[in-house]
Amino acid sequence: LPALNTVHTMHGSINNNDQLMIATAPEQKLAWVAETQFYVPEGPSIDQQGHLYFSPFRPNEDVSLVALDGETGERRWTLPANGDTNGSGATLILNSPEHQQEIIYHSTYHTIWAVTTDGNILWTQPTGLRWQDENTISPHAWGVNFIPRLNALSVVTGNGKIALFDRLSGDALLAQPFDLPGSPAVSNYDARPAEIIRNWADDAAAEQFGNANADEGLFTTITGIIFGGGREVTNFYASDPISNRLYVAATSLDENDGKRDNISELGALYALDIVADKGGKYKLDIAARYDFDGGTGSTPSVTNDGQKVFTSDEHGNLIAISRDMKEVWRVNVGEQIIASPAIGSDNGEIYVISQYNILKIQDNGMTGELAWKANIDVFPGFKSINALTPTITANGVAVSIGAVKSIGNADLMMGVGFTLVLVVIGAI
Repeated sequence: LPALNTVHTMHGSINNNDQLMIATAPEQKLAWVAETQFYVPEGPSIDQQGHLYFSPFRPNEDVSLVALDGETGERRWTLPANGDTNGSGATLILNSPEHQQEIIYHSTYHTIWAVTTDGNILWTQPTGLRWQDENTISPHAWGVNFIPRLNALSVVTGNGKIALFDRLSGDALLAQPFDLPGSPAVSNYDARPAEIIRNWADDAAAEQFGNANADEGLFTTITGIIFGGGREVTNFYASDPISNRLYVAATSLDENDGKRDNISELGALYALDIVADKGGKYKLDIAARYDFDGGTGSTPSVTNDGQKVFTSDEHGNLIAISRDMKEVWRVNVGEQIIASPAIGSDNGEIYVISQYNILKIQDNGMTGELAWKANIDVFPGFKSINALTPTITANGVAVSIGAVKSIGNADLMMGVGFTLVLVVIGAI
């Protein structure tokens, strides 16, 4: 399992608890800025030496993974994209007893790699995923996760495909990739920024990151993902640390919203069990499914004992769900929860963020309650908004904060930093 001393995968650990067993430094300053020509919405992952690994989204350079020196920010090595530049999510870093070192596991839609921290490729294999539409770029791959009891790697994609691989060889463990049964999500485009704002932002993104080979601008693409955009899976997924189970937040079946139109208006959290199949392969069984109205902006976060899963809905609820996908409790915080809940390994502490606040929710077993709400107004002369998932550390909760100016109903981020919130009283 990844050690919780740094971010070895998308949300710290394979069950997405966003917790690090280290203290945050009491004072920080900017050390370096690197690779400003890349847009990097996921990652980076960090090895034990402090080196960074990230996958840029739609780069103008044919790279799918970039390794940087943690001290200087200088580029150490890269892996190719082979034209598959739609991004591949956060990388996974594991200690490998067989190699007596850390290994980087990385995947695009079409190819998966195992690489040493110095860039030596141990193996590379095709994922078995095929994208036949030559007029559009392949779907996004949401990074690599780990199933400990099978010693296996997993990949989930934006169009609802799931593939499994042997960690030591990269051999496919499924006879063919699994396809989630949901339909593309309904597109809530009325809620996203106005077209004039999107056009300005697309132009600014093109000036900074270049014009990627895509049918729409970068900002338009990202807001499309946030507001539905016809995708089945729009966030990372969780691996249960104690069983052969994956939790994936996606869309429900087409007909479950009352009409068959190849569009799903319901979100769903799937519990997928990996079971033995014929010919030495495995298959995925849908053990249970939890449907909810609208979508979710969070990955499923699983407790260390695998008995509860936490997610949010679009109505301001944090929802605790049992292992058999039955709702245990929900707490409405009075505002939209964004990003993913961070789960403390002790005392039932859960931290979530809204646009302007960070909130602590206490899990009392069969009930939950709001413990406190902390305002994050830290940038004089600007509004302050949350920019990313909270991260639990030994001495507080680290939160990324953006400084914004408002134009109409749009908040435009002018700068970004982070702060440390004391978990006892919610003070910054």
